[in-house]
Amino acid sequence: MTPPLSNNNNRMASSAATRPLQQQQATNDNNNDAPSTTDSSVRRHLFEMMLAGVATVAVVPPVAPAHAKLIQFPCAEGLGNTYHFMRAGESLLEADNLLGTNPLFLTNRENGLSPLGIEQAHAAAKQMEDANINPSVVKFSLAANSMDTSDIVGADLHVGRNRMVPEYTYMDQRGVGKWDMMELQQTQEAVWAMDVQEAGAQGRDVHPPSHDDGTANESLYNQVTRLVQLLSLLETFQSGDEILLIFPDGTGPALLSALIAGMPLDRVHEIHYQPGELRSNISYDSVRAAWPAVPSAEYKAAISRGKEHLANLRQNEQDVQLATASAESARVALKESKATERLAAQRASIESKRAEAAAAISNPVGDMIMPLAALGVVAGFVAFKDDGATNGEEVLAADVVAKGEDELGEAESTETKEVSGHSFPELRKLEELSKANPIQIPALNQQTATPHSGMNDSPMPWLNENGDDTPSPMAELEAKVAAAPIVIPEMPTKEERMQAMDEYIESVGGGDAWLGALSDMIDEE
Repeated sequence: MTPPLSNNNNRMASSAATRPLQQQQATNDNNNDAPSTTDSSVRRHLFEMMLAGVATVAVVPPVAPAHAKLIQFPCAEGLGNTYHFMRAGESLLEADNLLGTNPLFLTNRENGLSPLGIEQAHAAAKQMEDANINPSVVKFSLAANSMDTSDIVGADLHVGRNRMVPEYTYMDQRGVGKWDMMELQQTQEAVWAMDVQEAGAQGRDVHPPSHDDGTANESLYNQVTRLVQLLSLLETFQSGDEILLIFPDGTGPALLSALIAGMPLDRVHEIHYQPGELRSNISYDSVRAAWPAVPSAEYKAAISRGKEHLANLRQNEQDVQLATASAESARVALKESKATERLAAQRASIESKRAEAAAAISNPVGDMIMPLAALGVVAGFVAFKDDGATNGEEVLAADVVAKGEDELGEAESTETKEVSGHSFPELRKLEELSKANPIQIPALNQQTATPHSGMNDSPMPWLNENGDDTPSPMAELEAKVAAAPIVIPEMPTKEERMQAMDEYIESVGGGDAWLGALSDMIDEE
């Protein structure tokens, strides 16, 4: 096999290959008229050299396309990143033995790290430093204890802020509904006992009691849904990274570990994380290797106590529901009783006002309105035409007015006279007197009329504007009054008035309107 040529040998070979071409070119220049016999061979040689240059170009391998990864559990084939799970240090709520799970309030400073929690965070950072763990990404929940823990760990391990990534939803702890903000130790053990007895291998079958303040009541599977999304996003956006996850509770990291290892979820509390606890290099094999073959005696005791606490919580819940139902029934009964009393009072008031209305109808004083009006017309007309009537007629009219006024005074003094027939006796007499002695208004003209006293220097008022004997408007009015004497209409009987009032009150809206009018009259008095 011929060894490859060096660069110098290549240059020598190239010179030797081009020398015959140069000589041939010189020969062609000297013998321009003679055709070249080597042109085709030269062109072939040049073409071969070009092909050799093209063959030396490097070939770029194709780029593999990116694919989103939805994690399939268990993760027996491994993960694309290295994961370390940590629970945040003890919070102030946990130090007060309170279980807080509402994510709306877990960002408050009341859920920040307690003094013991701060020590636990520093201890976890020292543990990672001793194990030569330098996370490239620190992902933490927005709960106050997780944020405080991430700040301490990041500062101790000199992790840049660009590598501190908050998680807004997927790392939230499990909501316990109505049991939120109860005693931590007893309530936590009750939740464990509930999961062991009723949750099932997939954690779907039981929820804590619901609450009306917005705190979620979640099963284990509800929290699983969030954790699947969390790990899928990390495996999609990061590759080959060393990721530290800081959870606000002990169930979250234990549940994700059980998912990775393919363990039944009703046993998840066997590997519960304590405040500030760190577990490194989480994988399918490491979780299975660390999982206890037999539950510890401490765990069994906690489950036994939890069953008692669970029974007490549920019994208290039933008692509260019964008390609430009883209170609601009492409230409804009291409301109905008050409504009945109010209705009875309204009916009594209506009956009382109806009696007052009947008494007011039987009072004869109000029936004097129309006769008084008629009497006023008579008196006014007589006063206006005092000069145009005879002396006898003036005296008669004056007597009628005086007699009517005297009888009216007697009627007003009694105020409670009964109606007899169709009118008051006094008005009946007045009516008969006016019919027996009607007011006579003589016809007026220019020849027979005498001037009105005090108007001798002015035209006569009974003539028209033209000064002739054509009847003036005043004369026409006088004639009409004389032809139509005043007649006092007959008044209805008491029975007729009572019947009319009953019909009005029983009509639609009549009773309310009448009672309203009476109420206004009583208020005015």
